[in-house]
Formats: sequence, C-alpha cells, structure tokens
Amino acid sequence: MSIRFRRTLKLFPGVLLNISKSGVSASFGSAPLTFNVGSRGAFSTVSVPGSGLSIRERLIPLDRECRAFVGVCVVTAGLYLVVRSIRRQRDR
Repeated sequence: MSIRFRRTLKLFPGVLLNISKSGVSASFGSAPLTFNVGSRGAFSTVSVPGSGLSIRERLIPLDRECRAFVGVCVVTAGLYLVVRSIRRQRDR
C-alpha cells in the first residue's frame, strides 16, 4: 500500500502549480489543450472535454540545467502565493 500526495494551486487563470510527492510542475492552459513543464520534461496534453479521453506527448526532455531553471520558476511561483496570501490576510 502506498501513500499518494497531490495538490494543485491556481496561480492565475490558466496557470496551475502542481505539487506531488515526486516533484513540482506547472501547467498552462486548460482542456482541450494543456502544456505542462516539470522535472520529467515538457509535455502537451490534448483531450476531449467531458469524455475522459486524452493523449499526452513529451515535447522536450529536460537536462540538468533545465531542471534547475524549472525549480527556480516553481520556487518563485510559491513565493508569490505566500506574499499574495499575506496581503489578503492583511487587507481583511
């Protein structure tokens, strides 16, 4: 039996930050076309909304330098969420 963890945070309309046990990624767009960048590479997903059918294709396998860049982008997005949350709490 394995434990799974997955959390998706909406940064902006059409931009999601995906956090899981295996890593962090960012998704751009929505159904029927989504672009995802994470530690395993860049992927494109095309789906038929409401049907559960989709196809996913790797666009770019990431090397070590690209993974570091993706990590910096994800950390920056996380800091943005923290600052936004603090501002919302302060404005209440």
